[in-house]
Amino acid sequence: MCDLLNYRGNDCHVVYKNLFIQGDDENIDAHISYIRRQVSDMWEKFKPLSDRHFIKEFRHNPDQRYWEMYLGACLLEKGFDIKSANEGPDFFLNLDHQKVWIEAITASPGEIEKADTVPKMLTLSEGGGVQNVPRDQIILRYRNALSEKEKKFSVYKQRDIVGENDINIIAISRASLRSWPEGDRIPFILSALFPLGHEFLSIDRKTGEVVDQGHHFQASIKKRNGADVETLYFTDPVHSNISAVIYSSSDLGNPPKARGCDLVIIHNPLAKTPLPRKFFKFDTEFWAEETGNGWKLHRD
Repeated sequence: MCDLLNYRGNDCHVVYKNLFIQGDDENIDAHISYIRRQVSDMWEKFKPLSDRHFIKEFRHNPDQRYWEMYLGACLLEKGFDIKSANEGPDFFLNLDHQKVWIEAITASPGEIEKADTVPKMLTLSEGGGVQNVPRDQIILRYRNALSEKEKKFSVYKQRDIVGENDINIIAISRASLRSWPEGDRIPFILSALFPLGHEFLSIDRKTGEVVDQGHHFQASIKKRNGADVETLYFTDPVHSNISAVIYSSSDLGNPPKARGCDLVIIHNPLAKTPLPRKFFKFDTEFWAEETGNGWKLHRD
């Protein structure tokens, strides 16, 4: 087993314990064996980019550290010459005479028992059954992650690490929210970036045909304390320093069959320094254009 996974102590996260400590390689099921092989392979590629705390922190915060490794390995496999420095965002690469900076974060459920925390999905043995997906709470956690990393970019600019005209990307994983399903066609992250409310269908009662469909307009989400959190992130020039968002729906326990196929890039139409479309060549790419009375979202 590689050096990332050879720890056998009890002071580690339950996800790490379940996947990498329980049972040896010859006495585990096929899925866990596949995960171990995938992680070992990614680690060999990513290891030169890791910091000296990575191995220890992977045991205690596997969702965040796995996301950094997964993203780094995917970009390396796509041929990008990414680098990592001791200070500044997680990764950077060069685009002509510009730097592209990537800051990665895993959206957390929030503090336990706080009003807007994403609740744990109950299993049948815990009394669960049909449960409403906490859509608004999930979107609020994405907005929190965006705000946290945008502040980080501001600090890096003040320290002259990130340049005024560099391309800044926030990479968000939903790994810590894995228990709740999201739509594949329109993931909830889009509703944190654009005013996309609940999806609707209008059906002709006589014919049964769909005559209209789309999303309700939603400019903000009201927190339990009454405060409104805006969901106009990419339609507000205040956030023009963020060029794009990378999003991933996979997690350590559920890696995709084709590495990187889950990665989504979402462009900021008001970015001060836009990221060229098709730059990363991800399978899914969203971009928006301004129309006469709003914005039109496109998917490639």
